[in-house]
Amino acid sequence: EEADKLLRKVIEILEEAGFITSFWTNRPSFQLYQISEGKILFNFNQNKEFYQCPKCKRTYQFKKYHKCAWRNCPDLKKVSNIEEHFYFKLYKKLPNKESEIHAKEHSAQVKGTKRAQFENDFEENAIGTTNILVCTPTMELGIDIGELSAIMMRNVPPDPSRYAQRAGRAGRKNQPSIIQIFCGTGFAKGPHDQYFYREPEKIVSGKISPPNFLLDNKKLIKKHIHSAIIETLSIKIPQKAGEILDLEKKEDKFPFYNNFKTSIIDEINRNYDILEKTIKSIFSNELNKFPWFT
Repeated sequence: EEADKLLRKVIEILEEAGFITSFWTNRPSFQLYQISEGKILFNFNQNKEFYQCPKCKRTYQFKKYHKCAWRNCPDLKKVSNIEEHFYFKLYKKLPNKESEIHAKEHSAQVKGTKRAQFENDFEENAIGTTNILVCTPTMELGIDIGELSAIMMRNVPPDPSRYAQRAGRAGRKNQPSIIQIFCGTGFAKGPHDQYFYREPEKIVSGKISPPNFLLDNKKLIKKHIHSAIIETLSIKIPQKAGEILDLEKKEDKFPFYNNFKTSIIDEINRNYDILEKTIKSIFSNELNKFPWFT
C-alpha cells in the first residue's frame, strides 16, 4: 500500500513536470502513461561499461543503480566482452540492401496472379524483392515456396494438424529452420495462447486425424465456383455488408441492392467464356466423376 502511494505520487510529479503523459485505451479501458516525446534525447554514448543481469540477461548502463529493473532478479554483473553481444554487433552494423524488408500480403483477398508473383519473387530471393510474406492460412494449401528459413506465427494454431501445416512451409530441401510463435494475452486469444505458453509440448502432441468429407457435395462445389468467379473477375466488392445488402429488408432475407447485383451479372456475361474455361479447368476431375455436375 505504501509503495502504491509512493508510485502514484512520483507519477503525479512527473506528469506535472511534463516528463510523462497519460491516455486511455479502448476495449478494455486502461489509463496508460508514456514518456513525453519532447523529453526524449538520443545521445551517442562512448561509454563501453555495461552491466548484465545473470538471470534474465537484460543489459544496462546504469551509473550507480546496479539493479535489474525486472522483478526477482539478482544484482547486475559487469560485462567484459560487450563487443561480442548479439545486439551490440547488430546495432553497429550499417544497413544495406540485403537487410531491407520487402513484405507482401498473401491472403485470399489478393488476386491469384499477384499471389503467384509474390511466391515466385520470394522463392527467387533476389535482393530488393519480396523477402517476407504476411500470410493467412492460404499458405497452408500445399504451396512450395522454396527455401524458407523462418516462420513467425501471430498466435498458437488451434490443433497439431494446423501447426504442422503452417510450420511445414519451412525447413524443406534439407535446410534448417526456426519456428516462432507469439503467445498473446487478453480476452480474445489470451487463455488459449497462454495455456500453450505454459505447456509448449502440447502444441505438437495429440492425434492428427485425416480430414473426412464428401467430395460429391453440391453445396461445397457451388461455393468454390462462386469463389473462382470472384477471384477471376476484376470486381470491386465493398468492405461493408450495408453497401451490398439492403439491411432494412429483413423480411426478404436482406437482398442484394439491384445496382450491385446487376453489375455482377453484367461482369459475368462479359467474361462468360473465360469463366467457363477457368471453372472447367479447376473442376476437371469432378466433371468426369459426378453426373449432376454439367
